[in-house]
Amino acid sequence: MPATLQLSDGTLYFFPDQLFIWHAGRFAAIDYHDLKLRFRRIHFLERERQPPDAIVKSQMRRSPSGGSTIPVLYYGLVELAASGLEVRLMTSRVESAEEFVAQMQAVTGSPEPAGTADEKEALYTNFDACVPLFYNLDPSGFRRLQALREAFSIIEQCDCVWRYVGEERAEDWKRNAGAGALITRSRISPALVDQSAEFDSNVAFGFSFGGPILFLLPDGVVLRTGEHYQSLGKNLEVNASKTNFREEEFSPRDAQVIGRTWRYVNQSGGPDRRFNHNHQIPIHLYGQLEIRCGRWRIRLCLSRADAAAEFATALQSAMKDQSHETHTDRAEAPPPKTATPPTSFTSALSKLGLQPGASFEEASAAYKNMAAQSHPDKVAHMAPEFRELAERKMRELNAAFEQIRGGLQAALIRYQNKLGPGRCIRIPSPRPSLRLFV
Repeated sequence: MPATLQLSDGTLYFFPDQLFIWHAGRFAAIDYHDLKLRFRRIHFLERERQPPDAIVKSQMRRSPSGGSTIPVLYYGLVELAASGLEVRLMTSRVESAEEFVAQMQAVTGSPEPAGTADEKEALYTNFDACVPLFYNLDPSGFRRLQALREAFSIIEQCDCVWRYVGEERAEDWKRNAGAGALITRSRISPALVDQSAEFDSNVAFGFSFGGPILFLLPDGVVLRTGEHYQSLGKNLEVNASKTNFREEEFSPRDAQVIGRTWRYVNQSGGPDRRFNHNHQIPIHLYGQLEIRCGRWRIRLCLSRADAAAEFATALQSAMKDQSHETHTDRAEAPPPKTATPPTSFTSALSKLGLQPGASFEEASAAYKNMAAQSHPDKVAHMAPEFRELAERKMRELNAAFEQIRGGLQAALIRYQNKLGPGRCIRIPSPRPSLRLFV
């Protein structure tokens, strides 16, 4: 009987002249001269039982806060390749793999392929139901991670947190306690998440917004929605502010009451006597947060007003330290988008859908028509991205019309200067149409 090597899904039979393979109920034969072998010593992150004959290279922390570690071991890797055959074997004792390759090369007569000079040593680990995401961070990296956790814990410690679902303008402010906008909100229970059923990591932590979970990894942000994961990018942007809220449900324990109003209020701020069941409503000072990463965005309302600014400051400080100390190519948060003024009358007119030679009256009418269609109030009840798009469109229309009007005024001034002092521009009646030429 020849020497055999039992694998998980087959068996290798080493005959004197050929290598026989038994796999999936079939036999295959390979000449030893066609067999290529390679030996490598690899680093393996052993999350299971540590073999007694393995050499420990280093230790990796299992979690940001705990003191337990995971060993990084030296293993031997044997790679066998031929036509229709690819086998990779790992040995806990490095010398066993090296001796096996050396003796097999004496049979095959083929030298071991040389590795490239710039080949990096990969860190291996076992792959099961959970995707392994392990990072070998230095102490400063774990401190930055802890700073991010402490920043998100500020939101978690608020007595009440709401997620903005929708917003629309209040047409009848007298019947809505004097509020200028009506907010549709949903109360959520934010919480820090340290584990996930889909992946295993020693540094990743997440923050649940009552449904979606935002995981902050050292190399990017990942959003989990249901069973789906989505990479959002690296830049996490935060805007913090405060708002006055007419609270008709209940008063959170950490909320600040800054005044009171009536459920039905008149113009002077007093109660509207036309309504019998008219009661007072407290006005709370709440904190507002807008968190963005890529195309994803969420708006939150915090019962403790100062928590929003504290979270924004702590998060920006932690991410600033991360970008400076790791020296990565992380791009800074882009400045707020502003309307770029058109560089010429041609681009300004094209913004309004006009051609060169259009009259100022035509430009004014086109501006009014497009402004009525693109006004942000038209989409106030829709999602935030539609309001942002309408605001940007409105800024572009305003910039284009201002350039047209400013160019017309400058042309009239230049013509007045040509006439000289004491002269005026006389426009016969009916007033001719002023044409805008480029």
